[in-house]
Amino acid sequence: MPQESYLGIYLSSKKATAVCLKSAAVDAVEVCFEISLDPGQLEAGAGLTELVNQIAQNCTQKNLVFSHIGIAIESSQYMQHRVHSSFTDAKQIASTARFDTEEALATDVSDVAIAYRIASTNDNGSKLRVFTAQKEILTGIINTLASNGLDPVTVEPDIICMTRFFTNKGVEENSMVTAISKDNGYIFGPFEKNNDNVSTQRTFLTGGSKDNTALLAQQIKLTFAQVENLMQTKKLLLLDPGNTVSNDNISEQLSLPVETTEINSPSDCDDPVAFTAACGAALSHIEKEHSINFRNDHMPYLGKRRRLEKTIKIVCVSLCIMFIALGANLQFKLIKEYKPFKGLRSKFAEDYTTVMPGKKWEGKPKSALNKLGTELRRIQRVKKGFSGTQGKKSIVGLLTDLISAFNKTTASTNLKVEKISLTSKNIRLEGNTSRRTNSVKFIDEIKKTLSISNPQVIQGTNKEGRDTFIITIDTKDLGS
Repeated sequence: MPQESYLGIYLSSKKATAVCLKSAAVDAVEVCFEISLDPGQLEAGAGLTELVNQIAQNCTQKNLVFSHIGIAIESSQYMQHRVHSSFTDAKQIASTARFDTEEALATDVSDVAIAYRIASTNDNGSKLRVFTAQKEILTGIINTLASNGLDPVTVEPDIICMTRFFTNKGVEENSMVTAISKDNGYIFGPFEKNNDNVSTQRTFLTGGSKDNTALLAQQIKLTFAQVENLMQTKKLLLLDPGNTVSNDNISEQLSLPVETTEINSPSDCDDPVAFTAACGAALSHIEKEHSINFRNDHMPYLGKRRRLEKTIKIVCVSLCIMFIALGANLQFKLIKEYKPFKGLRSKFAEDYTTVMPGKKWEGKPKSALNKLGTELRRIQRVKKGFSGTQGKKSIVGLLTDLISAFNKTTASTNLKVEKISLTSKNIRLEGNTSRRTNSVKFIDEIKKTLSISNPQVIQGTNKEGRDTFIITIDTKDLGS
């Protein structure tokens, strides 16, 4: 598995220096290489595109994976300004920094990206160190890198990256650092303990001179004149790979001890100044706040957001697959458990139709249970001689009670029934017994179960001298 690294790239119009760090330390260099364009390529207009393409090819060949990419742009590609803000609150400063810069420069800043750091604050507001760069240049850098799979998190001025390098390296307190390259000079400091927010950071052109002593002395004096606390500087550290500055001469003019600082850059890197800028760019991930990053204002970096969105998508897809698999498993178990029940339902449906002729089961067990219970109770009432829902006797029940009375008294009363008339209101019974007491006995037996209205008993009215009776039985107990 490829090892993750922190990539820092220093970009100028002629060359590029790339440094890969294994950790957040200046001495954790994993890979370092330089790419330069020859005059023919420059004349052909290769420039930035060719530099970035070669950097991408080198990274691919070395099988490098980067968790963070930082870019340091050459001083010729940006400008630095001192701007006053009326506010001390960081949010208010952020919302007005562009307007304050436009007012200080007295020119339209719509085509430039700005990055700033608060230098100091007081009752009158804040002093800002503002850097500006053309959006067109930044767009070309970011798009060219992104097209090669190198999307930078930060794009910073080279002097910011160099300051970060020396802060991480460890510089003696109240020391100022000067660096001289072939085309540019840098002054930054003094360094304070546990603080990388140095009071001054200046750049100037060297013009490729072989003797930069006078130029450097002039620039340092100018710097001292502009910033008050520079008088606290106790030592001047000089990074001069080309030996273009006389230390003794500078020390005499400034009345400061001058000490040459050595940078142990890899053998593949011929320019220690470019190395410090590239290495500082690779360390930009350790600076969480107050970062002077042009991408905060122009073409903001969305890599973390995209990675988060990608991660969320992967998690969501994984969860969906998991839930689908879980659902399928549960569905399979349900089908397996439901199979015997399905047979029972089918058998119940057949039995239901048999018990309830002309009716089909709707598939609702509770409804079927209620209907079957109702039908069972109806049958039980019919068997008991009742009909309907109010418990009233049916016509069959009435006749059954009447016949029961016949059976119980016929033998003992010598009962003879001559006529039975059935209407919607009553049952009329005409007959006779052997004597009056038998007729009364028969009537009393009927009264036990039926309602008789005005029984008529006529003694000796038939030819045989038997006791005749006419009984009217009410049908108010008849069920509807």
